[in-house]
Amino acid sequence: MEFLERTGRMLLHLVLLRAYDFRPGDGDRMTLRLACVNSVDRSTPLQAWLGWFRLIWSNGMIVGAVLSHFRHVHDASLDLADLPAVLETGLELANEDRASFEIWCGERVDPQRLTEWIDGPLQTTWGIKAAARVSLIARTGNDGEFADPFDQKCPAHEKTMKSTRRVPGAPEPAVNAFHMSQALAWVASTRRDVQERIAWMRGIPGLMGELLRT
Repeated sequence: MEFLERTGRMLLHLVLLRAYDFRPGDGDRMTLRLACVNSVDRSTPLQAWLGWFRLIWSNGMIVGAVLSHFRHVHDASLDLADLPAVLETGLELANEDRASFEIWCGERVDPQRLTEWIDGPLQTTWGIKAAARVSLIARTGNDGEFADPFDQKCPAHEKTMKSTRRVPGAPEPAVNAFHMSQALAWVASTRRDVQERIAWMRGIPGLMGELLRT
């Protein structure tokens, strides 16, 4: 459990049984967790979601695909009857996700296709800064920031970046689609706003679809 940004919001994670784990073959594992967020002042609706989490990061943030989601204003009319459906639906989708992860682990990404995706769908969806960070992680395994924040003349993959920290578990360089999905998850997990973090995580499957389309 963690309290977020001194805002009176709480984020609670419940880890499911190890039978649901996915092991990508790099010594680390991904777990399924049921996460709930709420606030004492009702500024944030009660939310719950089931998703994949990478244990190596150990940062208390969402770091994988959101499978199912529940949202309700926390007031006198609060009804938790739909909450079990979050778990049921998520578990059904988890088997599909696990199959996708297996495919991604064996799917090498063409460098030219990767560049086109970073400068195209990714930059359009998440902005040039996030796209440049994903590009840096894919090349070096490091997260970073613009060396010159005012230089907006080049596409994301050509931005000069200054490394800020090693991304735990990230290879150098990324060699398959699973590595790219984890680079996306890392960048999404650093969004400070919980709502935005969830939205970005839920967008990862669509971005991966753009990367892998033929």
